Amino acid sequence: MKRFLFYLTLFILLITPAIMASETDELLKQAVELIKIDKLDWALELVREVIQKDPHNPKSYHCAGMIYFKKKNYPLSIKEYKIAISFKPDYSVAWYNLGLSYEKSAKYKEACEAFTKARDLYKEQNNKKDYGDAIKKLADLQEMGYVAPSALEVKETEMVLIEGGEFFMGSNRSGSGTDEKPGHKVYLSSYRIDKYEVTNSQYCKFLNDKGKEKNDGLVWIHINDRSGECKIKKIRKTYIAVPGYENHPVTFVTWYGATAYAKWMNKRLPTEAEWEKAARGTDGRIFPWGNNWDSGRCANKENSTDRKTKPAGSYPYGASPYGVMDMAGNVLEWCSDWYGYYPVMEEPVKNPLGPFSGVTKILRGGSWDDDYYYCRITFRGNYSPTNYDNDIGFRCAKSEK
Repeated sequence: MKRFLFYLTLFILLITPAIMASETDELLKQAVELIKIDKLDWALELVREVIQKDPHNPKSYHCAGMIYFKKKNYPLSIKEYKIAISFKPDYSVAWYNLGLSYEKSAKYKEACEAFTKARDLYKEQNNKKDYGDAIKKLADLQEMGYVAPSALEVKETEMVLIEGGEFFMGSNRSGSGTDEKPGHKVYLSSYRIDKYEVTNSQYCKFLNDKGKEKNDGLVWIHINDRSGECKIKKIRKTYIAVPGYENHPVTFVTWYGATAYAKWMNKRLPTEAEWEKAARGTDGRIFPWGNNWDSGRCANKENSTDRKTKPAGSYPYGASPYGVMDMAGNVLEWCSDWYGYYPVMEEPVKNPLGPFSGVTKILRGGSWDDDYYYCRITFRGNYSPTNYDNDIGFRCAKSEK
């Protein structure tokens, strides 16, 4: 009798997990069918029931991730997919769906990492179809510029030639600012413009050569601003960039500081017209990359959760038609012109320099703290030339002989 009870107990212990697995699998199948017909709350109740019965089942968390994804609650879908992966690290479809959730959350670096993991797992599992899907996802992300390159060293001498000719300046579009109108033709002689915004390390060379931060009472850069956000510091008598920010665009620089640096480099600030042509080319586009807003192509308010600049050139697929980088977002850029409305003149206007005098200077390009409206090529910012901030920088230009 004792032997019979022993074997009976052993049989029950062996068969119970199989019965539970069968029950949970059936519940999860029902949940998946409910997801297909958008009965998401019902599906979620079934998934929760499964988790109560078997809290270590990765399929249940993956199913929960699918539900939250369809509900467009991407932070929760990310959380559930991560739990599923914690129980099953080689859960390839969970990695792929995690990538989709990151993509929807505009976390493109994380999305790339998740899709890469899914791709590698699909390859190991000889899953050719899904492997191809992961490859396509990665290619799309890279083609659209969502994957930022590693930091690069920016050279002061690297400039882009803009050939002489006409282009369309300003905007006649509905919703454009009054000062962006009228759109008009402009002729510019050939010139060169910096491919990248001037960086902290570059500006330090200028400060160390000059040995000062101002001239004749005009401050060039406010390194001791109360916010403490300037990424250039003075250690004893030497100006250095804060480690990690060497290749970020210099900020807290005034128009006078930008002009002084440009002169030191045997360059100058670009005119407003030169800046706009370098950013848009000759087809009248709205953003450097085209006419449709894409927050993944520049540092802007939608993706700058850390409220910081990004290294110069971090968005190669946000480049202008001429290959000039960061013409939208990252930092606003000083131009040489005084601010004023566009004069009505016979077209094309040739090599315009802006008003002869004024109160404020032109800033172009939008910044990491701006949304799409201010990142439009034709948006015209303006500040006092003594103004400075954590999202104001510049680049230089040079007339072509």
